[in-house]
Amino acid sequence: MNCDAVRRAVRLAGPAGPRWIIYWLGVLSALSTTLLILVVGLICDLLIKRDDPISPTLQRLLGGWAVEGWTDTAWMGGYDTSLLLLIALLTVLAIVEAVLLWALHRQAERASLRVMARLQSLIGQQSARLGARGACEVPPDSAGDLLTNVCDQLRRELSARWTIAPRTLVLLPCLLAIGLAMDFFLALYTLILCVFAYRVYRLYRERIDQRISACNQLAQLRSGALGDRAHTELLFATCHPESKPAAEFEEIAGRYRQPLQEAAMWEATRIPILVLIISLGVGLLALVVGLSSDASMTRVMLLTLLYARGYLPARRLLQVWAKPDRAELAAQKILAFLDCSPVVSLESASRELQGSARPIRFDQVTVHRGGDAGLDSISLEIPPGGRVAWVGDRQANLLLLVDLLLRYGDPDQGRVLVDGLDWREFSLSSIRRGVAFAPRDGHLVTGTFADNLRGGRPGLMLEQLEPIAASCRVLDFIQQTTHGFHTTIGPGGRELAPGIAFRIGLARALAADPWLIVIQEPHAPQDEDTRHQLELAMAAATSGRTSIILASRLNTLRSAEQVFVFYEGRLHKQGEHSQLLKQDALYRHLNYLWFNPYTGKGNASLPTD
Repeated sequence: MNCDAVRRAVRLAGPAGPRWIIYWLGVLSALSTTLLILVVGLICDLLIKRDDPISPTLQRLLGGWAVEGWTDTAWMGGYDTSLLLLIALLTVLAIVEAVLLWALHRQAERASLRVMARLQSLIGQQSARLGARGACEVPPDSAGDLLTNVCDQLRRELSARWTIAPRTLVLLPCLLAIGLAMDFFLALYTLILCVFAYRVYRLYRERIDQRISACNQLAQLRSGALGDRAHTELLFATCHPESKPAAEFEEIAGRYRQPLQEAAMWEATRIPILVLIISLGVGLLALVVGLSSDASMTRVMLLTLLYARGYLPARRLLQVWAKPDRAELAAQKILAFLDCSPVVSLESASRELQGSARPIRFDQVTVHRGGDAGLDSISLEIPPGGRVAWVGDRQANLLLLVDLLLRYGDPDQGRVLVDGLDWREFSLSSIRRGVAFAPRDGHLVTGTFADNLRGGRPGLMLEQLEPIAASCRVLDFIQQTTHGFHTTIGPGGRELAPGIAFRIGLARALAADPWLIVIQEPHAPQDEDTRHQLELAMAAATSGRTSIILASRLNTLRSAEQVFVFYEGRLHKQGEHSQLLKQDALYRHLNYLWFNPYTGKGNASLPTD
């Protein structure tokens, strides 16, 4: 069993509390179970042999304590008193066992929760260190699943191990020792018989599973032929309504049913075979007990109780220890994420970028990414305070340019210059404070409206959020909700209208008061009021600062000072919208595709300024 990743994850999480408490609780609970079984044996012996209080079985159980010559009075004052005292002792031990088991599970859960909490803290720190992998990936892809599902899976597996291992590793030897001490050969024979019966059933069950799987695969293969033949029969019935299903169809259907019937037959043998194995085992055990001159009903009952109490812990221990794949896989996922290195180092530069509009220049920028995304020798310049639009055949390439501006990555070749200085010379924190991105879907998180708006500046008060929300035309909507700014938004803001979600994300970007804002414009709304609200919000967002818009509306292209057209990863053309329409065939073609959908009412006309 390989548990290297699990052990490393636990060590990385630090001490999980005093683990020795878990081990001691496991040992004490195992001992309490052992004593409980001994008391049950005494009660059985007392009930079966009430006329002989000091029976041979009792002498074996008590050893030197069962001295010769004990009388009824010495045997706890007689039958009734002895029975009552043993039942009282049994009740006390049962309560003690239950309390110890509860404490064991509680300590194991608390220890695993502490490990989970520390790993979640490390994952959160790593997420902040790595940052987003792209403008439309916040937080990193795997962090959310690691913080919830993967960490919880590892917690459950650790809790199961710490609960089962210390108790079972003590309980099973104790139960085996009692059985062997009471009747060595009978206990050994019974143990061998149980193991043999279990292995026979496991082998037969594996055989059944293999046959059923083979039958299902064969049925799956034959289902295609049956489906094709059904379509053929349908065609025949359409052309010749009086025709009847051909014999070939019945034959194909029969061949499809054959493996299904065989699989059902094998499935039906599971329970009968199990009952048969148990019956034969009980019969062999009864034969051995009957032929043994020293066997007694007390021993048989006690052995049955020993194996019954030992079966479930042994089974759970085998499940946890023999199949550690889930815990190991969860730990490997967590460690793989924690071992990742950030694309851009937080300490890569110390120069601070002051919050004022500056010229931006891309100088022969080349970026290679997986898939179709990539940039090739991009050179362009954006004046301070300018309002420009980016359009292209692939939105992924435009988002690569956004990634460079937000420093989610650096170009493979070339430079991004601000005021003539390389973008990499400025500290990442000052870049993120001065550059804001408003994605098309808003990238809202679970929390209140105020929480989402404060994403740009966590310290803002409600009085400061209201004018920002008003400028983005969402204040009225927020105030109409049940709790205003304190109303909770669900995951991703999916219950909000797309226009509202975008304008909330836009307000969050404005809350940071950036000198450069990049806006991934949503698609044109259908109703006039929403379009008007969007126009006002965009005008407020781009006023007084450098703005780059990934345009998707014709009005945005018309109002932009410069339109940059990208095609197949290269800068194809730049200029004003009206000028490009007249001079560039590709731009005219793209405009026609974007803004002139076919309506069925005649030919669409080219867009005009």
